[in-house]
Amino acid sequence: MRKLFYISIILVISINLVAQNNDTTIIDRNINIEKEYIPEIESAESQKFNIKTQEPNVPEAQFNYSTYASGVQPESNFYPLDPQEQTKPKRKSLKQGYAELGFGYPINWSAELFYPLYNKKNTNFDFHLDHTGLYTKSIKLIETDFDLILRQGIGRNNQLNFALNYDNDFFNYYGEAPITIDSIQTIHRINVLLGIQSTSRTNGWGYRANLHYKGMFLHNMPVNEHRIIIDGEISKILGKKPLNIGLFADINILNSKLFTSNSSLQTPNCKAVIGILPSYDIVLDNLHFHLGAKAYFSINKGRIVNAMPDVTINYNGGKIFSIYAGITGDYQIHTLSSTLEHCRYFDPRSAGLALNTYTPADFFAGFRLKPYLEGLMVDAHVNYKFVYDDYFIHNAIDSVSNKYTNQFTASFSNTQILSTGARINYNHQNRYVAHAGFKYNYYTVTDSLLTMVNRPTWEIEVGTEMTPIKGLSVNADFYTGLGYKAILPTQSEPIALPNHYDLNIGAAYTFHEQCTVFARFNNLINSKYQYLYGYENIGFNCLFGIKVTF
Repeated sequence: MRKLFYISIILVISINLVAQNNDTTIIDRNINIEKEYIPEIESAESQKFNIKTQEPNVPEAQFNYSTYASGVQPESNFYPLDPQEQTKPKRKSLKQGYAELGFGYPINWSAELFYPLYNKKNTNFDFHLDHTGLYTKSIKLIETDFDLILRQGIGRNNQLNFALNYDNDFFNYYGEAPITIDSIQTIHRINVLLGIQSTSRTNGWGYRANLHYKGMFLHNMPVNEHRIIIDGEISKILGKKPLNIGLFADINILNSKLFTSNSSLQTPNCKAVIGILPSYDIVLDNLHFHLGAKAYFSINKGRIVNAMPDVTINYNGGKIFSIYAGITGDYQIHTLSSTLEHCRYFDPRSAGLALNTYTPADFFAGFRLKPYLEGLMVDAHVNYKFVYDDYFIHNAIDSVSNKYTNQFTASFSNTQILSTGARINYNHQNRYVAHAGFKYNYYTVTDSLLTMVNRPTWEIEVGTEMTPIKGLSVNADFYTGLGYKAILPTQSEPIALPNHYDLNIGAAYTFHEQCTVFARFNNLINSKYQYLYGYENIGFNCLFGIKVTF
């Protein structure tokens, strides 16, 4: 599981492959249930560089080590967010820094520091350090993230952005398998971003342009990867809304001495993708039309032309309901670095990165209903998409013994995915919040030997957050995931994994407006589920800590 530690309020200088977020039943602890639905835009592939400037959100699974140690990001929109993310004290201004320290059982720790080095009217220069660790008899996992972020105003309408990030991921292959790789690996990542953007329009024109370098180096293997991403957008007001034209170029170079002359181990050393993303919005009374298209052209990897629509229609029925529908698509670029971000136990020698994933059509529709009961909101959705070259993580096979190992590779197949879900939220005066939801997924895979690994058939989540007295915050949630499966190359049929049951609670108390103490208890029922075959989570864990702002 890869982290760039997200901030609860972030300034994103993004390298975007844009895709419509069409699932409104995602569990979101920070959702304002009084807000009407507005279609959101998200990246199609995790290549954006997040500038950390404000209040830090808890890094994904930082305290929820049952997921954190599994080494793979769950393919789930429902997985409970960390309850601790609502127990952070808010800073009164961006000029404030903070420090946080926590320790827990089994041996795990978390330390974080944010310090504004220089903040004036047109200049912000910030430092951020995040360090987490888990160290048990079988599992070793330590991550360190370092950031320097500069934002410099230029004149009245422009801003220069610079960011430097170093990330270190130290871990061992602790999974059980007939062939066990018992070794330590360290992944070093360096990210550098230089960008310029308009902060206000001049004669209706706006722009942004970014140059991004992403480097990855394996400490114990002769492997390194270099990625250069150029991203820009030009925007012009036509009528009342802007016409946007986004441009994108991604060049990836993989250097490895692990690949031999065996063709099965060969992947292109240099690959490139070029993209164009035009869009225009039209607003007519209660109707909102988003009209767009996306096209990506791949050089030396997979199909050359990858085009898709990006159209959404949203009807706002006042304060009572909204209805939406649309069709979009997606294009996911698979590199060794991005795959290791998704699954750190992926075998770097694997040839499982030969293709990119292309979704030419993703249909969605749904509604959001706010009954007359104040604070209550209900929403539901249905979604169908067809995917070319969807990829499936599974255990690699040892070429000598023909037995599977505790490292992983990937296979590709076309898929069709039908999903539906619903969610209900209730908010009483922002002091007591309750939510419950479900999601059902039906998968059809062209290759009968593959299955949708790490993607459950059913998901159910319930939770609550409350502030019973001033300064005290208490959170709890329970997640159930059914139908998880794994693939073993030595088996002719997919293997059913244990169902996932996860109960988490958290509490925090803030005093003197600058100091917060917190406690977290994860996986209270000690469920030993797996996301990757052979990699059992650590079960019950807890963490206690303190945070101070200054």
